[in-house]
Amino acid sequence: MKVVSLDFGGTLAYEPKEEYLTYHQLLASIGYVLRQEDVKKAYEKTVTYFREGGIFGKRVWDESLHLEFIILLCRNLMIEDAEVVARRVHELFPYELDVRKFDDVDKALSAVKEYGARLIVISNIASEMRLRIYLDRLEIADYFDYLIASGSVGFEKPDTRIFRHAASLVGVEPKSIMHVGDSYEHDYLGAQAAGFFPVLIDRYGRNKDKNCRKIDKLYMLVNFLQEAL
Repeated sequence: MKVVSLDFGGTLAYEPKEEYLTYHQLLASIGYVLRQEDVKKAYEKTVTYFREGGIFGKRVWDESLHLEFIILLCRNLMIEDAEVVARRVHELFPYELDVRKFDDVDKALSAVKEYGARLIVISNIASEMRLRIYLDRLEIADYFDYLIASGSVGFEKPDTRIFRHAASLVGVEPKSIMHVGDSYEHDYLGAQAAGFFPVLIDRYGRNKDKNCRKIDKLYMLVNFLQEAL
């Protein structure tokens, strides 16, 4: 393998707490001290609106859509000047969201570099800027040659176009790129359809029924590095 592509959320990093708590914290930091349960209810109402309205499926999650989400959340909380407040929350969000890397990440990234393969990230995330902020905070950004964010390129996994865009960026045939992610549909099947060498990371044994190439620790990807298609 010449290139190893990694998913971000669930593969490199995780959020240890529910997302509504981040909004509760951010609103408090700019002077809107609200009851936690009220923020939770407003958050769930906002998610329901986006889900039942088909917004999540019809539009790529990008920075503008995230801002729309926060505006509606603020309106559901009956906050005056909801748009102004939402813009400030949106600006602070990537710096305040609690993201932590899995304890096997550094070992895995170092092993790939030692092997001589290049590293990239392909993630369904609002923007490349946001992805870089998270990777910088986790002190692993320097490992990666390219960051491909769905919100920046306009395609979300499992759309094969995001994988082919990545292959074009690195200048390597898809068959020489291993993609590792935690979603069977988005990562494994999407990468497979694009001609990549897919590996599913199943940290919690949730995909025992899937007959596919699997690992339960990220550093185990080194076992596949010398396989060629």
